[in-house]
Amino acid sequence: MPMDQRRARFRTRIPVRYNSSVRDYGPEDCGRDRFRRAVRVGLVLLIAAAGCGSPREAGPTRYEASAGVRTGCMPSVSQDGRLVAFVEPGGPVLAVQDVLTGEARRFTFSLPVSDPQLSPDGGTVFFTRLHEDCYFTELWSLDLASGDEYRLTSLEQGDVYNYAVAPDSSCLAFTAFHDDGNRQQLFLLPLAEPCRPRTVDGEMPRLKIDDFPELVFSPDSRRLLFAYERTIYIVDLDPFRMSGRIEVGKPVYFLSSSTGSVLFVSLHDDFYQVFSADTETGELEQLTFGGTHKLLPVIGDDGFLYYLDAGETLNARKLSELLWLVGNTSASIFRDYRRNDWGRIAWGDSYALEFLITAYEEYADEYFLQEFARRAEAVLASMDVERGVEDYRGVSAHGWSATRYSYDKDSRMRVAVHSAMVGVPLAEFVRQFRESGRSDPELVELAGRAHEALRLLARTHEDQWVEHSGDPLDITEEGEGYCISPRGSPARDDGVNLPFNQQNRLGTMLVKLYELDGEAGYLDRALKMARVFRRHLVPDGEGYRWPYWWGKGLEGWAESEALSTNRPSSSGHRNLDAWSYATMELEFVASVSAYGVFDEDAMTRLVETYLDPESAMGFDRLKAGALLAAHGTGIPEYLRGLDVLGGPWQSVPYLSRVLGEQGDATWRLKRASAGNAAKAETVFEGESLLSFVRHGSALAVVSKERNEPYQVALLAGVE
Repeated sequence: MPMDQRRARFRTRIPVRYNSSVRDYGPEDCGRDRFRRAVRVGLVLLIAAAGCGSPREAGPTRYEASAGVRTGCMPSVSQDGRLVAFVEPGGPVLAVQDVLTGEARRFTFSLPVSDPQLSPDGGTVFFTRLHEDCYFTELWSLDLASGDEYRLTSLEQGDVYNYAVAPDSSCLAFTAFHDDGNRQQLFLLPLAEPCRPRTVDGEMPRLKIDDFPELVFSPDSRRLLFAYERTIYIVDLDPFRMSGRIEVGKPVYFLSSSTGSVLFVSLHDDFYQVFSADTETGELEQLTFGGTHKLLPVIGDDGFLYYLDAGETLNARKLSELLWLVGNTSASIFRDYRRNDWGRIAWGDSYALEFLITAYEEYADEYFLQEFARRAEAVLASMDVERGVEDYRGVSAHGWSATRYSYDKDSRMRVAVHSAMVGVPLAEFVRQFRESGRSDPELVELAGRAHEALRLLARTHEDQWVEHSGDPLDITEEGEGYCISPRGSPARDDGVNLPFNQQNRLGTMLVKLYELDGEAGYLDRALKMARVFRRHLVPDGEGYRWPYWWGKGLEGWAESEALSTNRPSSSGHRNLDAWSYATMELEFVASVSAYGVFDEDAMTRLVETYLDPESAMGFDRLKAGALLAAHGTGIPEYLRGLDVLGGPWQSVPYLSRVLGEQGDATWRLKRASAGNAAKAETVFEGESLLSFVRHGSALAVVSKERNEPYQVALLAGVE
């Protein structure tokens, strides 16, 4: 079939909603929904100065890389291609390098910085920095001529996640999470004169704490676009309001903007392909075809379409390296919070630790181990006992207290699941280090500290343990036990048993601690919690379903029972476990599977629950597949067909655990006419190539050699 006919065949119209009115053009679902959740990847992407029309003079067709500079994040390039901004690996140092003179200006900060973005004229660099209170990040700017710094956001907006700078430098947009609202908001900040950030008018999607929508401006700086799940939202800037949305029909990744349209990647016929959506009509057009994966599309100001060709099978190691690079730029990965007030150490930094230690085990890359060690040191140093922080009782102990989970949002308390969220990857590190036989002095010292911290974390929560023989709630059977929120504590449900995810995560940590120490008491408690969970698995077809809570939390309680001070009565919570919590339960089951609580029939049913597309339970498909692969057939084949970009970024290394090292490690940077992508040509390739930035006549690439940090290098054209 001729290419022009093939392109027309994939062209369809989709609904575009403007100010609550709907113009329906008969949407076509572009693919199957394989995930319940998609992690959004925020990239420093090129805002095109030209549209998708005829390309200008093609210029060089091949490029060679200059000597690279080490970077700890995705770099930003000025519009003229002369300046490159990046954060140096291993420290809070922001660097801006002049690529013509080679001169680099280095700005050292006392607190962690990330996500540098140069203004289009190169006169200002924007970045995020941890606030002095150390539990949320703020947006700052740095005038490169004077060296003056300016704080742009505050606690009022909350923890800044992603942001983007308008092409004309008139404003920037950002999303931020505030604990009071328990969700992210979208803000616009004009830059011409000092003013407070404005919130968007109109109906926003409910962005949770762990959502990371991509933000891009239109080239004329009149609109903002962002992607969330299967929808691209359109926001007018004057006035700042939601004006439309494009229903794509499947998850959207790697958003970028060009005149009158927006580019993105979605899974189509088992391959990631580049699509374009007209922001006025909603017309959707597929731009790339063929049996290879395409990533990071952008229209250069030369009018050409640039993208990475990742081959026929995505290489999990390369994808892990890319996602760490991209996520380490924004708030979606470790931010080195020094306080856990809003739970960001427990529900943010812990995922970074998990990713790094899993990536090191799977890829034997020393870089990931050293990054883990640096971050583990910071997390251990932030424990309450190290900083002299006291809880509501006036006690300083091991753990990371928070105010987020107390009924008054002010009282500090240490939460068992928080200790376990950090404790599990720490235990994995100790296990791996012990099995490696390494004797590096720094790692020996860190492993010893982490191991002792695990013991003390377990001790911190001993007062929450309840045996069947002394069960005040009468919710257990012989051989069972559970954890409770102590009555009179600031917990919102004080006096009530913990939900499954909270106590089972602690159970996973206790099993790992038993396997390190051989202390039977750890395993005894874990098995008693496992029996409680086993009893609440409800047969559902060939698989299971199970509730989020159990005991009093499931059934509720009356005020006359005098169970809880802060919540005198409750009708109970009968919802099923959410996908992320259900994956925690599977990890707990896998950790105790060798100890007899779950027989082979139970494990087979859990595999069926995972594989059944009609199951009521959702999971982190990558991690859950790795946990269950030893207990059933069909999982490797299932994983090969997954939308891996839609899974949590920290779980991508688990794909290698099941499928091994697969896929082409050589990625290719390609360029094509935006009107005829079938004739794409390779302009640069390499096994270490991971990403690129295109601005003006400059073309920069980011690469990573095994055991080495990331590097950014400028490409020079070769005739």
